[in-house]
Amino acid sequence: MEITIKVPENMANGVIDAFVKLYSYQETIIDKDEKEIPNPQSKEQFTKEQVKNFVKEVFVGHQSNGAEITRKQLIEAAEADMKELTVE
Repeated sequence: MEITIKVPENMANGVIDAFVKLYSYQETIIDKDEKEIPNPQSKEQFTKEQVKNFVKEVFVGHQSNGAEITRKQLIEAAEADMKELTVE
């Protein structure tokens, strides 16, 4: 299955801004040396990552209905199954 989401140019900034706010994007992060640096992940990359995470969460939530395995096991299985999930 292939899913492509095309956001019209006139809406792109608004969509990115919404995801950035909703999912708490950080303009700066703390690196391994405990220094504050600009976030190397762009807002657009962050938005795409959140879309992928949403698909995973929906899948895991659906799979866990009535399942006798743990949520952790479901997440691990979903991550393994969805390594090729891409959002462009």
